[in-house]
Amino acid sequence: MGKSIIFKTLGLLYLCIVMCGALFAAILWKLFGFSLGVTLAAVFIVAIPLTIVILYFLVNGEKNSKFGKLHTEFIRELINNGYSDRFLAITEEAVAAQRNGEKVGKVYMRDFVLYACDYYNMTGNYNKALQLISSLNEFDFTGSSDTFIDQGSSAIMYYGALMDSYKGVNDKYMAATLIGRAKPVLSRNYKNDVLNMGVEAIYYNYCMLIEDYERAGEYVRKLASYTSELADKYFVRWFYEAEYNLHLGKRDEAIASLKKIEPLIEKGGDLKRAMEFCYNCYWDTLGLREQNKE
Repeated sequence: MGKSIIFKTLGLLYLCIVMCGALFAAILWKLFGFSLGVTLAAVFIVAIPLTIVILYFLVNGEKNSKFGKLHTEFIRELINNGYSDRFLAITEEAVAAQRNGEKVGKVYMRDFVLYACDYYNMTGNYNKALQLISSLNEFDFTGSSDTFIDQGSSAIMYYGALMDSYKGVNDKYMAATLIGRAKPVLSRNYKNDVLNMGVEAIYYNYCMLIEDYERAGEYVRKLASYTSELADKYFVRWFYEAEYNLHLGKRDEAIASLKKIEPLIEKGGDLKRAMEFCYNCYWDTLGLREQNKE
């Protein structure tokens, strides 16, 4: 869980406990004439450690569940071995379990499916990515409570993977439909650079698909303009810049764009292996590997 999600969950849980405690205090006051002010003050104070304890047991209980353990293995596999066979097999196992009626947490399913879709989209297996995405419920990531908890990051991940796939299979109709229904998510101004970049990447891919190259260039320039340390984590922007340069016939510039990823990989930390895999895929996707060797 990210810090933002933990704090918001903690706050909501605390609010629920305080409301229940306040109701109980009102009953005591009504029945026994206890001091309402003192009782409410006690409720607010006691609710703090109670909230922390309940959240602790909820989080640890979830981590130790069947799919909690599978998710831990999934993330560990991505960190240690990148997009390995076991990494992909875990996704298939989770999807099959859900189809067999087992309850898999929506956050777990999001990661199982969308991270695997990244792999399939990068390697050109767009139909497989679309097949996997169909196992997700879009409203699980776009409902008001969900966008409040994670600031909309799940929805942007979901729509981003879908747009990558539609672009890959050249499905302009479905891409246009996605843009229409995703407006509430895509029209927000996020405080997080990565989320804003995710939105701009969706529009860039859509514009490339419908051959609106002028607007696509505007989005490429927007993506390149971010300078924050957080923005460096969105290294796929340099793939988009390389793709656009290649569209313009600027092969040397495209190669230079891709090479901007190299220093970011060195700072990749736990995700270095996965970043290296993505980087190699980008060269192959754009057909620039041989030009780079010359």
